[in-house]
Amino acid sequence: MSNTTVVPCPRVGITLYAPWWCTILWAGKRRENRWESVARSLKRWRGPIALTASKTWNQLDVRSDLLEINLSIQPTWTKSLVWRDIHDRAGCIVGIADLVAVEPNGKAPPDPWAVPGQWSLMLNNVREVIPVPCTGGRGAFRFGSCSGCTKPTAFTGSTMVCRAKACKTTTPRAEVVQPMLTVVNASPSAPAHAAGSVNGPAGTA
Repeated sequence: MSNTTVVPCPRVGITLYAPWWCTILWAGKRRENRWESVARSLKRWRGPIALTASKTWNQLDVRSDLLEINLSIQPTWTKSLVWRDIHDRAGCIVGIADLVAVEPNGKAPPDPWAVPGQWSLMLNNVREVIPVPCTGGRGAFRFGSCSGCTKPTAFTGSTMVCRAKACKTTTPRAEVVQPMLTVVNASPSAPAHAAGSVNGPAGTA
């Protein structure tokens, strides 16, 4: 593990399903595919964005996606991926990346990660962070610490209402504080504590 660095959480974030956030952190994926409506909302944004792992994931779907990835790209990280890496990071901020371009896939350079008909969020300078539980959201969203529950959250609307179901606190925009994140893997190619097998721990399907 490299030396840790503490940095403020970016003000903008996106949520990703497994295994796609894994491929950004550990398999060299630098193109995040999104529908045009989401991509256009980030068209003017350049700089760091927070990467959050969706709370929702299905082991069968992840297995299917991993099989497709292995057939086309053969990432070495799958040999050391354990299901606990996904389980323990679900619903957390897991990384930071710099958004450097937003473009239709038809205009982007050829890339095996590209999905026809979608747009690309082109990422660079990906950094893995110690997972921090958060309340994410759909599409692109503003990030900050809620003044009520103090949890990192995606805010909605100009009034900055916390998305956590048990909170819903309104935080004035001027009072929103960015949570601090600890970078543990500045150039990740595998989990910071990689071990085990993609077959999962004993007792899993």
